[in-house]
Amino acid sequence: MTDRQLLELIVQKVTGIESTITDLESNVTELNSKVSNLDSRFTSLESKVSNLDSRFTSIELTVSNLDRKVSSMETKISNILSQQAEHTAMIKALIHASEVQKAETEGIKMELAKLIGEQAAMREEQQSSFKALADMYGQHEFELAKLRKKSV
Repeated sequence: MTDRQLLELIVQKVTGIESTITDLESNVTELNSKVSNLDSRFTSLESKVSNLDSRFTSIELTVSNLDRKVSSMETKISNILSQQAEHTAMIKALIHASEVQKAETEGIKMELAKLIGEQAAMREEQQSSFKALADMYGQHEFELAKLRKKSV
């Protein structure tokens, strides 16, 4: 092979290498563009994940507040149920006392009616005794008047 041929072959090979390098540079530029695109997409994803994380933290706080409120309401309901049980017991005691009072009142009414009946019977008896005494008194007066007339 002659120097010229050798030189042409070297030029050909260098031209091929230059073409390959140009292709590689184009590929590297394309890869850099894709990496840059991926980097911006990754940054966007990081931002979205950060936003989701902050929203999740907010939801956790809301759930925690709701848990506290539910716990407070459970305590209040427990207290209300306890008071309701006390009130129920008091109402039952008052109802029982009212029934006892009513029974005692009925007993007193019956005793009063009995006493009124006895008083009426005694009054009748008294009136009849007074009438008998008045009759006897009248008769005694009459007898005394007769005796006075006789003694005069």
